[in-house]
Amino acid sequence: MPLERKVNEPARISDPRLFLHAANPLGAFTGLAAWVLAAASLLTLTGAGPGWLRRTGALTLALLPVAFVVNAVVWWMSLPPGALR
Repeated sequence: MPLERKVNEPARISDPRLFLHAANPLGAFTGLAAWVLAAASLLTLTGAGPGWLRRTGALTLALLPVAFVVNAVVWWMSLPPGALR
């Protein structure tokens, strides 16, 4: 099994295709959006003006459908051939 390993062996991915199953584009977008919104909130709180938070929130909402489409495509590509028949 490619995911099994011995106790003292370092963890490594033997097959590069296994890395694709661990990728989570929707989770990555959520994490990135949270950090960017937190930075914009900090700028707003420190007196840089509310424009930072407004623009960042608008950009996050505009990119949200793109993140869902990318996640759907990655999910669809992970299916075995003929799975939807």
